Amino acid sequence: MTGDNYGIEDRVRNLFSTYTAAATQEKTNIINQLKYGDATNPAVLLELQNRVGNYSLAINMVSTLTHRGASAIDSVLKAQ
Repeated sequence: MTGDNYGIEDRVRNLFSTYTAAATQEKTNIINQLKYGDATNPAVLLELQNRVGNYSLAINMVSTLTHRGASAIDSVLKAQ
């Protein structure tokens, strides 16, 4: 049982690590596009707005999933 839990912990840790790296890269790309992009072009601004919106949704989803996971673990621990 411990080996299975350790495997799940490793998977979750690796997924969060991978996602964190991807999210950090996307944030950097958005900032660079904002700094060095054409701020007078409406198409570029629309793309940037879309990217910021998608980034925000993804971060909020991870936050919600993390909160729910922590709440589930807390409930299990309190029930014991």
